[in-house]
Amino acid sequence: MRNLEYFELKTLETFKKIFTAKVQEAWEQINRLQDILSLVRKMNALDKCQSQIEKEIQHLSEEKSLTEREIELYNLNFTVVNECLTLRDEKTSNDLCRDAVERELNSELKTLETFKKIFTAKVQEAWEQINRLQDIRYKILCDINDKEEAVSIDSHCLGLDKHSANITLKHNVGSSMFYQDIRYKILCDINDKEEAVSIDSHCLGLDKHSANITLKHNALKSPQSQIPHEAWLENARYLKQRGESEVSASKKLRESIVLPRDQSHNELCTQNEQTNYAMRKRIYETMKIRNELEWQKTVVS
Repeated sequence: MRNLEYFELKTLETFKKIFTAKVQEAWEQINRLQDILSLVRKMNALDKCQSQIEKEIQHLSEEKSLTEREIELYNLNFTVVNECLTLRDEKTSNDLCRDAVERELNSELKTLETFKKIFTAKVQEAWEQINRLQDIRYKILCDINDKEEAVSIDSHCLGLDKHSANITLKHNVGSSMFYQDIRYKILCDINDKEEAVSIDSHCLGLDKHSANITLKHNALKSPQSQIPHEAWLENARYLKQRGESEVSASKKLRESIVLPRDQSHNELCTQNEQTNYAMRKRIYETMKIRNELEWQKTVVS
């Protein structure tokens, strides 16, 4: 009688420990899943960063297009100024001289060349920056998609219990499944043993010189693409920081493009007015001299 009571007490304690362990394991699993969900939801900042990158790509592309059109305008002005210098070189020896008009034309030519070099370099920088923004945008989009899939899977796992659909008890994944039909079970067992005999016979004939023999250091190791949870979070933080850094660099680049472009307009307008004034003055002086010569010709004749 005493042994029976001791056995019942021992059995009760055992079941209590098992039940407590299962409950604790379930709560730990739920807490882990909730932590993962909470951390993944915090990664929504990546979505905001991605939107900022999209806008910055659009703004920088617009500035790049405006600067390219500005370079085309400089090329046209450069051609005009160069043609003016070429035509002036066709003057006869008496009128061929170095005057204020030529100085202003050369000054305008140098100004155009300077701004062309500056803005060509800026266009190249803008193109490279757009490529970097597109690269980080693609990586952030991939990371967002991965995290959305992870949220979906973890949310589904968090809602599962023993009453959920398609939930069955797996006694042992490596062992044969339990079949109701004994005849079918025997046939499966026979097939398994025949396959085992075939595999063992093949293994018996293997040695170090056999084909396709390699050393597996750890056949059960994790896949190479699998990373720790901390590294996963760190990658998200890195992408967010890099995205914000590239957006900040792009804004500075846009400012460095807009300001010189406005300055170039003012300088070129000023230089063009000086050149036009020198030309008008030169034309006036030349016509004045020609009129005097015509008058002297009339007087002499």
